[in-house]
Amino acid sequence: MKLTHKLCGAALVAALGVAVAIPTTTHAKEGGPFQVDMDITFEQDTDADTGSVTTPTDRPSPPPTNIPTTDPGEFGIKTVTPLTFGTEKIQNTGTPGQYWAKNWKGKSADGKDAESPNFLEIKDARIQKNHKYQLQAKITEQFSQVVDGTKENLTGASLTFTNGYIPYTSSEASVALDANNIVPGAVVTDTAAGTIVDNTDENKGLGYTQIQFGKYKTADAQDSEKSIKLTVPATTTVYQGKYSGKITWNLVAAP
Repeated sequence: MKLTHKLCGAALVAALGVAVAIPTTTHAKEGGPFQVDMDITFEQDTDADTGSVTTPTDRPSPPPTNIPTTDPGEFGIKTVTPLTFGTEKIQNTGTPGQYWAKNWKGKSADGKDAESPNFLEIKDARIQKNHKYQLQAKITEQFSQVVDGTKENLTGASLTFTNGYIPYTSSEASVALDANNIVPGAVVTDTAAGTIVDNTDENKGLGYTQIQFGKYKTADAQDSEKSIKLTVPATTTVYQGKYSGKITWNLVAAP
């Protein structure tokens, strides 16, 4: 399949490589874990934010190259963009605080600034009939920072993933992952793994598949910077400063 929409440079032109037969087993196969960082910085809301909004229509090219990757073998996760929520005003107002992940930014191979929507890439090259699987995520280190010598968490904070779609797959349509199997509004917490993809068709999901969250700067509900939401409960006190955490991804074979 010819790639017509470049999103992550070299990560998108990888071939499947040589398939390796796997031993017969009665246990579910798991392709992971793949852990990436996430962060958000809070500052006092001392003035009204009345800046103008611009809506570029073209994504910068080429895309960033400083994205963590690993060799997934025949089944697993190749890459996931870390999540950064930038700097936001503290919303200790008695209502849940809601914040949106920013586009992934970095440098391209030629040293120029570049960015793209947040995305991940998975691979299934298993030599077997059943290709059902689930892509799961869990907050394995809650957002936290040290305040006056005490570790403070964003207790109860959760992530919601929306606008997931498939801009690239290395497989033909007949065996590619069906985009309808991307779970809309999937919620991820630090108490239970959330299912981002639930591939229920044993004959589909083969090859490399990229899943992107939102479209680049569309200035509407599909915007990539309105597609991954961090929610902080109203009962959680937020302090000024930078909070950091980790989210862990797993690709799990389904029966």
